Amino acid sequence: MKTMVPSVLFLVALTLSTLISGCEESNLTSQRRARLVGDENLKLKKQLKLCNQETQKLKKVLTEYEKEEQKEYDAQEKADDLAFKLMKNLADSSREIDKLADENLQLKTRIQELESKLTQNTNRPDSQ
Repeated sequence: MKTMVPSVLFLVALTLSTLISGCEESNLTSQRRARLVGDENLKLKKQLKLCNQETQKLKKVLTEYEKEEQKEYDAQEKADDLAFKLMKNLADSSREIDKLADENLQLKTRIQELESKLTQNTNRPDSQ
């Protein structure tokens, strides 16, 4: 039995050292894994920050585009309004020209009538 005690002690010591070395290995693996996860988290945070910055830039570009688009829409609307007013003025002017042409024709006719009467009156001897 005396010879068995050192053997048992040896086996217990061997088992304890195996367990301890296994725990240390497991502990190193956990630390390595934690470090890798931490590094990956930092990379992802940087990517997220860059994505957020890009999103903000794109929002600004979109806002500027929408403002420009609104300005173009307003300018087109104003141009359409001015074109409508111009067409209306042209139509009004055309009607006015037609009226004046008619009046001019009537006046020419009246002048011819009066000149004709004047000519007839000058050719006629006076009865005075």
